[in-house]
Amino acid sequence: MNPIAKLKLLALSPPALHVGVWQISSHPLEAKPPHSDGLDTHQSSWAVTTVKSAKVTVQRGLSLRHLLQLSLKACDTDKGISLTLFLPDHHFCTFQIPCMPQWGSQDIEAESRLEAARLMGRPMEDVSLDFQVHGLPEGAMLATVMACESTLVQAAMAMFEKLGFKLNSLTSHSDLKAYALGWKVAPEFLNSMVHGKVAAC
Repeated sequence: MNPIAKLKLLALSPPALHVGVWQISSHPLEAKPPHSDGLDTHQSSWAVTTVKSAKVTVQRGLSLRHLLQLSLKACDTDKGISLTLFLPDHHFCTFQIPCMPQWGSQDIEAESRLEAARLMGRPMEDVSLDFQVHGLPEGAMLATVMACESTLVQAAMAMFEKLGFKLNSLTSHSDLKAYALGWKVAPEFLNSMVHGKVAAC
């Protein structure tokens, strides 16, 4: 089984700087197997956001290495950074499953992995996932699950390692709101900056 069980690889201590890398589009030169070119830094357009004390900056362009250098040049990174990669939603399989009251986290993960493998048509060991459990008014529990192929996680980690960075989490564009709130930034504002609708501040 792949040792990377979760999409979100949490940092050991709260970082001073949050860095978001957004794949805005990819332009493969020819048809290839899924994910083989999805993380090619030369065939995508990117946006890199930094959030520090609720102050947001953004850089956009085609060279991810250059954008990261520009974004971090003016920032104090001595206290570390937390780097999140945001990919288009089509890379992920998102669904919900009901949870039995007696289930622990391992039970929920096992059931989630089984359902993800079925929906994706992949062996369970080829699936990476993360989940959140929500309580319903009548006392029941529901897990919201996000899954992707483990090869995508491995490719993302390798891409940033080649660039000299450590990837802390991997998620979808539609997960923007949760991250923005965690970074103490208005989701609508962050979304506008990523997609070039307002100027950086």
